[in-house]
Amino acid sequence: MVGSPTAGAGSAGAEVEHPRGRYVSGNYFEVLEVPAYLGRTFTAAEDRVPGGDPVVVVSYGYWQRRLAGDRSWIGRTLAINGVPLTVVGVAPKGFFGDIVGQAPDVWLPLMMQPVLMPRSGRLEDRGQSWLLLLGRLAPGATVERARAEFQRLDGRTILDHAPADQVAAATNLLRDHPAAVAPGAQGFSHYRSAYGRSLWTIMAAVGLVLLLMCANVANLMLARASARGREVSVRMALGAGRSRLIRQLLTESAILAGVGGAAGLALAVWGSAALLRLASAGPSVIPLDVRPDGRVLTFTVALALLTGLVFGVTPALRATRVELAAALRTQGRGVTGAARGPGVWHLGKVLVAAQVAISLILLVGTGMLVRSLERLQGADIGVDRDRLVIVRVDAERSGYAGPRLAALMRDLVARAGQVPGVAGATLSENGIFSGTESGTTLQVEGFTARADSDTTLAYDDVGPKYFRTVGGRLLRGRDFEAGDDEAAPKVAILNQTMARFFFPGGDAIGRHLNNKGSTWTVVGVVGDVNGRDLRDLPTRRLYQPVLQMPKLPGEFYLEVRSSGDPAPLVVPLERALRAGDPSLTVLSVDRLSDLVGESVTRDRLVAQVVSGFGVLALLLAALGLYGVISYAALRRTSEFGLRIALGAEPGNVTRMVLGEAILLTAAGVAIGVPVALVAARVLRGQLFGIGIFDPPSVAGAVVVLGVSAALAGYLPALRASRVAPLEALRAE
Repeated sequence: MVGSPTAGAGSAGAEVEHPRGRYVSGNYFEVLEVPAYLGRTFTAAEDRVPGGDPVVVVSYGYWQRRLAGDRSWIGRTLAINGVPLTVVGVAPKGFFGDIVGQAPDVWLPLMMQPVLMPRSGRLEDRGQSWLLLLGRLAPGATVERARAEFQRLDGRTILDHAPADQVAAATNLLRDHPAAVAPGAQGFSHYRSAYGRSLWTIMAAVGLVLLLMCANVANLMLARASARGREVSVRMALGAGRSRLIRQLLTESAILAGVGGAAGLALAVWGSAALLRLASAGPSVIPLDVRPDGRVLTFTVALALLTGLVFGVTPALRATRVELAAALRTQGRGVTGAARGPGVWHLGKVLVAAQVAISLILLVGTGMLVRSLERLQGADIGVDRDRLVIVRVDAERSGYAGPRLAALMRDLVARAGQVPGVAGATLSENGIFSGTESGTTLQVEGFTARADSDTTLAYDDVGPKYFRTVGGRLLRGRDFEAGDDEAAPKVAILNQTMARFFFPGGDAIGRHLNNKGSTWTVVGVVGDVNGRDLRDLPTRRLYQPVLQMPKLPGEFYLEVRSSGDPAPLVVPLERALRAGDPSLTVLSVDRLSDLVGESVTRDRLVAQVVSGFGVLALLLAALGLYGVISYAALRRTSEFGLRIALGAEPGNVTRMVLGEAILLTAAGVAIGVPVALVAARVLRGQLFGIGIFDPPSVAGAVVVLGVSAALAGYLPALRASRVAPLEALRAE
């Protein structure tokens, strides 16, 4: 079993950084088959008596970084949350626990949780869900069988200990959301589910860019094969076999592909680290090892060789398919008669049209993702995000509980309100874009539920003047006041969605709710507040005065409203809150706008990466178009010179060459637009505020490609219009 991290550590005789910790059961390392690098790991004895075994296992990195790799630390003590713990072992190098992206510094016995966090009650409270379970399958057992057995055991345990008035709701919850059981070879991972679809989108963009690059290389090799036509003809005339020449040309292609693959691999090492930084929501980078391993190296080598060979075959076949007599008679600029025919450049032009089509797909996707991100970042969350600072406080760790905790809450709100530049302060249990989510079931006066789900909703316990402070929209009634405390009648405020659901034909003000044996009177209705995910649809939400709750939260959030830019308030706020009690644990002080921005990290990651690939695709398509048009114009030098000698205007020649570039682009657009509209369906789950057919994105992509094509074709056209007739006649 593993649980929530601890913080706040010291050492015997020295101060050390706050470690990232994990509570684990005694057989944790045994189940994972992870031996100690030094000392020992935990045993089953550590699971017997709460607080009976004050020991700790440190990670290899923490041992090296903070304990100087000193072997004498085995048997010495570290103080965590003021509790001395004996270091009994060091985990092996490279072991980062069972949760992907979380690298603990220390592992703590689960039975030490009541001692290290004495007021949380997590170990005894069945209403708190904070543990993960992992196990090793017995010989012959399957994941499917384990899933069925565990879900049955989990359901029976929950129902046996559920309060009588919550058995029905628990039964429905277990039916609709059974415990998730999955293979654990790759560990637990929030990032796997959060970024899975996004990474597939990025992989699709990578594949399209790879095709563009291959098309460019194929065009270059076609041109090179045409230029070497006479050399190949001479060698074949001297007895070289066609198969031997093909092997030589393919070998050259493989060498180029290998060099390119090696360069790409070196760039990928940097790019992987950059991608990881983009995926990290906060200042700390996700602790993942993204260095290439054997599988990545094998895949890179195989892909480089395969693309080199596949896209080198056609140029090699064309270069060796010549008529020797005609080729040897050919002199001057036109290397081979076969090479001057339209067939060679027909394939090159097809490749260019394909590049334009692929570029259009990427540009349309880029436009849609960028527009979706803009809509997402500008979405209305129901509060004034630009003026709020969110402070996370862990009062439980500092020993506050009961009346003392209530007094601390009032004092912190008052202290925050006295900081210059603060327009108001309040608090809540769950925070905004920063905390957890709470849910409950209740009975509503005059409402008959048709299903158990009708009585479930989310709730938050908040402080006085909460909605006035956060900038919420009070639609009817009043906000909570300082008088709504322990001694006052219990009151509640509903959000608009909840009020419409329970009171569709009447006014909610003055109606009564029954929640866990207490009756609450509705005194206000507020607009919906989206405090978790910008994509979430409005849900039923209940607000209650935090001071009227039977148990005050040991960890809570202060919402502080600034009169101007909230950034300068961050440091003064933390200083003011600690002034009354320097031991108070202030976990974070963040601007709400930053927290909202962090919530769209995944969307920003995909938009930025795909945009980068879109720009790269545009450059590759423009280069490919420039290369084809430039080489074609060069081979037609004689024709252009004769036309000018016979009276053609330079502008006509310019339009002739430029028209060819526009024609190729138009062909690519004609192919790319329908394909892009179909491919946009893949992005359906990542879009917000726009449909899968987004005219501005399509129009923008077409315009950008058209301008790029005009620029790519202009220089070859300009050169063609300046060909001197005498030079053309000499070339003939």
